[in-house]
Amino acid sequence: MPQRVMRVNRLVGSRRRSGRPTGMLNLVAGLILVAAATLAKEPPAAVQRVTGKVDAVTVFSDRAVVRRTQALVVPGSGGVLRFHSLPAALVREAVRASGRGLSITGVAVRPTAPATEREWLDDPLKVEVDRLDQKLRIEQDKVSTYNEQLRLVGSLGGLTTAKSDQELRLGTIKTDGWKAAVEFLEDKREAYQAKIRASQLAMDKLQRERTDAANKLGAAQLARRSSPFEVEVAYVGTAGTNAEVTLEYTVTNVSWTAVYDLRGSAEGGPFQLISHANIRHTSGEAWDSAKITLSTARPAVGTAPGALQPWRLHERALAPPASSTRKTAAGEIDSNAGATSGGTAGASTTMTVQLPGRETIASDSSDHRVTLKTSRLGATLTHVAIPSLTAQVFLRARLQNATGMPLLGGPVAVFLDGNFVGTSAFSHLAAAGEDFDIYLGPDQRLQVKRTLVKGEVEGSGFFSKKVKITNQWQIEIANYSGKPRQVVVHDQYPVSADPSIEAELVGTSRATDRKDENGMLTWRCDVPSGRKERVDFSYSLTVPRAMWERFEAQQAAEESQLANAAAPMALDEKAPPAPMPSKARRMYNLEAMIQKR
Repeated sequence: MPQRVMRVNRLVGSRRRSGRPTGMLNLVAGLILVAAATLAKEPPAAVQRVTGKVDAVTVFSDRAVVRRTQALVVPGSGGVLRFHSLPAALVREAVRASGRGLSITGVAVRPTAPATEREWLDDPLKVEVDRLDQKLRIEQDKVSTYNEQLRLVGSLGGLTTAKSDQELRLGTIKTDGWKAAVEFLEDKREAYQAKIRASQLAMDKLQRERTDAANKLGAAQLARRSSPFEVEVAYVGTAGTNAEVTLEYTVTNVSWTAVYDLRGSAEGGPFQLISHANIRHTSGEAWDSAKITLSTARPAVGTAPGALQPWRLHERALAPPASSTRKTAAGEIDSNAGATSGGTAGASTTMTVQLPGRETIASDSSDHRVTLKTSRLGATLTHVAIPSLTAQVFLRARLQNATGMPLLGGPVAVFLDGNFVGTSAFSHLAAAGEDFDIYLGPDQRLQVKRTLVKGEVEGSGFFSKKVKITNQWQIEIANYSGKPRQVVVHDQYPVSADPSIEAELVGTSRATDRKDENGMLTWRCDVPSGRKERVDFSYSLTVPRAMWERFEAQQAAEESQLANAAAPMALDEKAPPAPMPSKARRMYNLEAMIQKR
């Protein structure tokens, strides 16, 4: 300030000495002095570089909203905070700021210089890598020195040999000298070779340590990838006030999925459902001791229901427009409408869960599992058999969702009587209080067998236009569990969708509990301990003769191929081929023939 006044005074003095008018000049000088005084009283706001602390994170299925806080004492009447070292996955458009004890006057996102190696020079992992590199170079230098000394020993051996040749020619052989020279060379060579082996072992160990330290350094650098932007927050307030600035932004490369453990007994009783969440992210920042909130909301999906499209009929197209396409409020097509992508995306309502404590989650793509809740559920167990698909009988539990929140999509690890039996899934995402089913794996104490006992063909003569095939199946359920069990058996018969084909359920040995238009059959069988129960049912299929001939020809060809593959190579090439089974003794398995088609 004094220097500016001195410059103005010199300027005014020079003008006066020149005899020029000074009235206007004096006015300008006065204005300059007033402005200088004002600037001296109110210096420009200082920029304070900060990182803030990650205080809270709301995690969605494909992103997260992070809240950083920075405490400060307001200097003067205001200032500027420049948040640096922000995560690489920061979404620039989603940056917001708020304040407590001050007022935010502006938020600016500015590009910054990219991070350099210099920032990692003093990092303990980088220091360790450099230390191991130095030790490796020392050992490599030792090996080079030992190799040089070995070559020198080899040169000495050559000189000794030359001297021995000279003594032989002169007839002055001294064997004692030869022996001493050979022993000296052998001792030196063995000593240097031992040193080389020791150095190589040391280098191998150092290289393993160096690789491990370099991997840790690389992981740390990946986890702390910085954004190419910094955020400047301008504020005003009362000098000396204790205040706080909150920076809120969105990051990508974040996800969470629900994971469950279901524990109970194969003999029934209450089950325990433990709800977990696996949180994973590579956003470029570590969430140290942060409040974590999980949300099933999908910010990527628009909040509007969409718009109806005109339904125009054409000669070959009567279908309405695709319902999975809708327009957003901005008029753009949203291809995500109506889509669900596993995990939390299939939930019918938005739900948030705040974890009870603070969590530390590194940005290293590893699963960070937290326990959400443990619930006690009542269960009703049922054994289910589908003998046309498998010979095992499966245990199914019907549970009521008493967790107080809707179930979320995710794998369910099933433990029965303390043993892990496999991974299952909920029958549907039940709402709070709703019943749902889940399979608990096969029960090895029960067995089921399905056997074809009748496979007849009628109308296969030359003049017949239709061929009728009748199959009779027998289902046998065995119970070796030590207790009587009820087994629900599911099977099916074919249903025609072609006017030229007729399908009919001929009969069953016991009444069905359920039979629908799709040919699905259900029986409930009470099987005493150590006993077997049987269910027989039969159906027929009437098809055009041409279709039957194709089936029969294909079956005959495959039977011939199987017979040739199973028969040993005959020593006598003139031996007659094995006779084919006659049609009277052939059992026609309709299901196998249809599947071959």
